[in-house]
Amino acid sequence: MIFVARVRAFVAALLLFGTLATLSACSRDRDLRGLYEVELQVPAIGVPIRGTLLLGSRSLDVIEPAWVVPNKRGGGVIADDDDLLLDANSCLVLENTRRDAPLYVMFFETRSIGNEIELPFGFFDSGKERIEVHDLRLFAGALAGELVYRDADGESTGRLYGDRVGQPDGEACTRALTRLRDAIDEAEGASEPVTS
Repeated sequence: MIFVARVRAFVAALLLFGTLATLSACSRDRDLRGLYEVELQVPAIGVPIRGTLLLGSRSLDVIEPAWVVPNKRGGGVIADDDDLLLDANSCLVLENTRRDAPLYVMFFETRSIGNEIELPFGFFDSGKERIEVHDLRLFAGALAGELVYRDADGESTGRLYGDRVGQPDGEACTRALTRLRDAIDEAEGASEPVTS
């Protein structure tokens, strides 16, 4: 009888330890910076969008503001150009299933307090559509978060899921942008009329 009670106590202790370990793995105190393969699920869009998300801390050299997502410190509505954060240190690369070049490359700034990233931040903005991250958590090498999607029809919510695949290497962003620019140049060259 005493043996059975000890076994039960041991099993209960193991379960409690496992629960505490899981809770600590889900903690916001973990460093979110890194390279992730992600999937965006926004019901208003209809199909999952796959891509690569780099959450970094070092400034990336982005000369053209057209590739940078406008954000306001601490979230909120962007009133004018003075609100823009153009010191991009992160990027979102949306993959294109029809060709090797990405569909979009967007640069944005994430600000950190310790290992925590300030929320919300926008990481996609086409001028007509905008996607912001409003919650982001790390789970043992994977992340999950809540998104807000805005377009001309209004606002809706979605989810973000991702698996960490590497360190926050900014070169992944610049390589993706180079591939996208090359594809745009190639498409423009193909559409130009041939003169003889």
